[in-house]
Amino acid sequence: MGMIKGLGSYLKQLEGALAPAVARHVHRETQELVQNTLTPMIKHAAKHKKKDVLAMLVHLRASVVDWKGGLPPAECPEMAGKRADGDPPREFSQRALAPSPAQLEVMRFLITHMCDLADDHRGGVLSRVMMAKDDLSRENVKSLRHFYTTSRSYPLMLDFSGTLRHLTDLSNLYFREFHYSISPTPKLPISSSLPYILVDHILKGTREPG
Repeated sequence: MGMIKGLGSYLKQLEGALAPAVARHVHRETQELVQNTLTPMIKHAAKHKKKDVLAMLVHLRASVVDWKGGLPPAECPEMAGKRADGDPPREFSQRALAPSPAQLEVMRFLITHMCDLADDHRGGVLSRVMMAKDDLSRENVKSLRHFYTTSRSYPLMLDFSGTLRHLTDLSNLYFREFHYSISPTPKLPISSSLPYILVDHILKGTREPG
């Protein structure tokens, strides 16, 4: 308990430096996805006139995009299916401005929806109508699912102060022990519990030399 409290106090002192770094990391990862990873998918959907898929990809981009200079580029050739595969990736501003929890939730919903449609394209009429087998390649789905998995912790990371306070709040342990001490119900002493026995054995045990 002392170690947890000490580490929490130390991290609290570093919050001013860590919180902006976390926000900058989340901003970079989301912008890399919507401005570069999605670009070939948008190009493919536009080139093959996949309106439903194109609409979902555009909505996903629009939900969090932070264009360089604050304005969308004058030309988006991928929207016409003309962007070359060898074109350099788009540059975007590196800012400590992460998406809001609502934006992240919208992103994750759209991503899991598209991935599920791509995986279940043979499962029903709706999936066949909205997304065909080749609308999103296996690599595309893998990239989207990777972001979906990593972004699961973004809300907790961005709420640095709240997460730290929750993790270091050990009051439930005290109140539970206090309740046990005043409760008239029969109970075993803590020294007879398996966790206590194991910890006691580790702390008091001696290692054989060699």
